[in-house]
Amino acid sequence: MTEREESGSASGEALGLSVIVPNYNGREILERCLPDTLQAAEAVSAEVIVVDDASRDESIAFVEATFPAVRLIRHDENRGFGEACRTGVEAARGELVALVNSDVQPEPECFQHLMAPFADEPRLFAVAAVSVYADDGELYEHLKIPYLKHGHFRLKRADGRRPETAFDPSRVTQRVPTFFATGGHAVYRRDLFRELGGFDPLYRPAYLEDVDLSYRAWKRGYRVELEPLAVVRHERKGSLSARYGDRALERLVFRNRLLFSWCNFTDPVFRWRRHLLPLMGRFLTRVLAGDLEFYRVLFSALPHLGECRVRRRRERRDAVVGDAEIFALIQNAYDALP
Repeated sequence: MTEREESGSASGEALGLSVIVPNYNGREILERCLPDTLQAAEAVSAEVIVVDDASRDESIAFVEATFPAVRLIRHDENRGFGEACRTGVEAARGELVALVNSDVQPEPECFQHLMAPFADEPRLFAVAAVSVYADDGELYEHLKIPYLKHGHFRLKRADGRRPETAFDPSRVTQRVPTFFATGGHAVYRRDLFRELGGFDPLYRPAYLEDVDLSYRAWKRGYRVELEPLAVVRHERKGSLSARYGDRALERLVFRNRLLFSWCNFTDPVFRWRRHLLPLMGRFLTRVLAGDLEFYRVLFSALPHLGECRVRRRRERRDAVVGDAEIFALIQNAYDALP
């Protein structure tokens, strides 16, 4: 791993915020998005670190030639999203770290809004931004209110067709608890991010590592919140879709939902009645529906059961807040909004 330090920076000097942009073969995306990240970072005097995960395109040469103020860290081999974030967090000089996907464009005051709450709230782990599509401003990601269905957590949708699985984003005019901070547009407390071990490599190559990390923080008595004033714009076809394809990503999300439940649900009701029993029921019935994809993904997750058992024992030992309490806290906080 090699690093090109920013010219003129004070070595070892702690900054308030370090902005970390993981990149893999994202030269064209960086050209569109990185200028907005730099502008938002400049507003809070933050450093910007691009961690290149062994790109094979012209990403490195482009960043070196076009953005000399960026700290560029290179992986000699591809390690995946979580490890790229870990490298950036370890190199960061700030007490807070912003993880920003290469396909994300923060609004100019985004980091100001995300940083503000940390000074007065020591139990705050992360603050997430609202995400809209870059081309038309349509809502992409907002408040994460979880519920359980078919043994897995689901997220309520903004203005969904079914009232029991919907929420109204216009009600969210202040910071509010959210299930997790999306790893592509959120600010984290760096020391706690490291203490929790960062993104778990179990979820490689991507997806749900940010859910897992936030949930582990919740269970240890920390908070994760959404700041509706902080907004980023997101490309409709991001870097992961281009790399893996939509179908493969759907399988990956399903597999990682299984791993998340096996690792983190420690309450007996959640683990057995709300997850394992519905999963067993689907195992017995999906063949009748010709859903062979269900079995394909399930059998891809089963080899990780031993790893999940180790993590679940750790969560049972360290948790101070239960699964049901977390789900209820987030729902109740939304219900209490004006």
